[in-house]
Amino acid sequence: MLHGEFADNPKGIKNEFPTTPEEAFQSTGNNFYPIEYVERLRQGVTEPILIGDIAGKEQTGEKALEDIHIFAQSNGNLRVWKLKDQRPKVSERYLVVVDIGGHSDGSDNSVICVFDRYWMNERDLSAPEVVAEWCGHIEWDLLAWKAAQLATYYDNALLVIESNTLETKKNSEGNHFNTLLSTIAEHYDNIYRRTKAEQ
Repeated sequence: MLHGEFADNPKGIKNEFPTTPEEAFQSTGNNFYPIEYVERLRQGVTEPILIGDIAGKEQTGEKALEDIHIFAQSNGNLRVWKLKDQRPKVSERYLVVVDIGGHSDGSDNSVICVFDRYWMNERDLSAPEVVAEWCGHIEWDLLAWKAAQLATYYDNALLVIESNTLETKKNSEGNHFNTLLSTIAEHYDNIYRRTKAEQ
């Protein structure tokens, strides 16, 4: 039985007298997600089958979406847990989502996440599975083309690019940036766009 200052705070005794590494490094404040939820998620974590990057014939433009290939590179920004499925294609199986970060090393990374929704249907409420993720600092125009390459590779997946950064940050790419998404859309048409009613 706990006594004194720890009587009503069993978490406090774990902070002061940890018995596991997890208890030693847990936050003393209130976590947004309970530690047991995080630990449950960690049980499903696996190492990627490939670390590398993705490329086409060119970095930008129409040829960027030709001869697309994923290659191994020890310091690459791309982590792949599953390559695209070679079985018959399933409509709208993959989803590619882009979170735009900053350019400098101290800023947030830009992230391109590829989700496989194969197991999601009316009877099976499984969550989508992350099969690949690109994470790093890159100019926004190159980020958009890299996202289009990943979407093309994963069976012309629906490509969703965060709009908040595009709409609120000062235009650091010059006038060209205003037409960036339109330029990509000329070569990759499966891009999600919000309607005025959704904005």
